[in-house]
Amino acid sequence: MDLQKEPCQYLEVQFSVPWGQVSGKLWGKPTGQPVLLLHGLLDNCGAFDRFISLLIGDYYILAIDLPGHGLSSYFPAGQPIDLLHFVIAAKFVIDEIKWHRFSIIGHSLGGLIGIHFSSCFPAFVEKLIIIDAISHRPFIDEKHVLFSIRLWIEEFMTLDERLQKHHQPVYSYQEAFHKLTNRDSYVTAEAAKILTERSLKKTENGYVFRMDQRLKMNLFPALCTSVMTDALEHIRCRVLFIYSTERHEVYKDLFKEIYSIISTKPNFIVQVVHGNHEVHQNSPERIVKLIDEFFMKNSKL
Repeated sequence: MDLQKEPCQYLEVQFSVPWGQVSGKLWGKPTGQPVLLLHGLLDNCGAFDRFISLLIGDYYILAIDLPGHGLSSYFPAGQPIDLLHFVIAAKFVIDEIKWHRFSIIGHSLGGLIGIHFSSCFPAFVEKLIIIDAISHRPFIDEKHVLFSIRLWIEEFMTLDERLQKHHQPVYSYQEAFHKLTNRDSYVTAEAAKILTERSLKKTENGYVFRMDQRLKMNLFPALCTSVMTDALEHIRCRVLFIYSTERHEVYKDLFKEIYSIISTKPNFIVQVVHGNHEVHQNSPERIVKLIDEFFMKNSKL
């Protein structure tokens, strides 16, 4: 692990992985509760900056740029990207920092990574906090998983051919900033400005997005209800699910069987906060108290 001191409250860190590096920010002192932060799709670890600054508990926080995001390396070329690739990346990072017991906070895609990591490695995870995550699209029907995988591969082959022929789009700063603020769920100008520090790269002709274009593909080609329910059933730690008012009812209607487990399992807690999918960036004060209180409670079931 390589550390670079910055003139602020955190350290810039880089972790070596077989395909390059995973970058991130390390906040707090090693004596605090270790917490891994996993951001959502097409964001970066800066998405948690404002949120972290409001926490009052004693934490040792590692917020990483997921591979293909921010300052982290892309996954190896020549292959599509799947959710489990991110779980593997998180395991590489945890092994290097030598955390044997820690908590996870994940937003959206980061929440799904947290769920699967916690179900695969339950002994590692003390507490899990999921912010607005089940899936951003309906799960695959179990009868159509192989067909879904075939479409996924074909989509990748088409994208890979196009990427080899075309350069990344170049934008003015204003155009790029507009793209960050006007997404499926609105991001405030203050939050977007933080994201630009790691999402944009300046070139001679303007700005390009650092993100891996393969991230625009389906990252869950084989994720069906039975896989997700099995993952949830294998989680042993206490879990806090925080849903925004924008997504809560949608998730309840779209994923009835999944939501039934989330809302009834004894070690799972559900809270709903006012805001959109990016509430942790736009209005972090609405969720930090819930998280601080959750961490203060005894982790033993």
